[in-house]
Amino acid sequence: MDRNLHTINVCPISQKRARFNRCGKVYDPSREEKKKLRESIRELNIPPVRGVCEVYVVFRRRRAIAAVPDLDNYIKAFLDAANELLFEDDRMIVKLEARKEEGMPEGIDFEVRAI
Repeated sequence: MDRNLHTINVCPISQKRARFNRCGKVYDPSREEKKKLRESIRELNIPPVRGVCEVYVVFRRRRAIAAVPDLDNYIKAFLDAANELLFEDDRMIVKLEARKEEGMPEGIDFEVRAI
């Protein structure tokens, strides 16, 4: 299958576990990193897919694959950042294909396609 891949030249980020501050409030330690990723996605000016869709994504890191975070944490951070920019809502994704690779330059290659 031919893919129309878009590339973001940023180091992939992973979703971190929620933390509690001293007052007992929950916060997302990945929040600032996801904001930067969201801005990188926004700069591509890709119209969001409306309705049911499929997502293909490749996360490229410089380090050995075993040393980087779990694939599911990369996926969660990417989908959170891309929500409403690449698709209406991540609940509309019915097919997801993802992998992580060792490679240079670091970045994220992806495609969102309507079904």
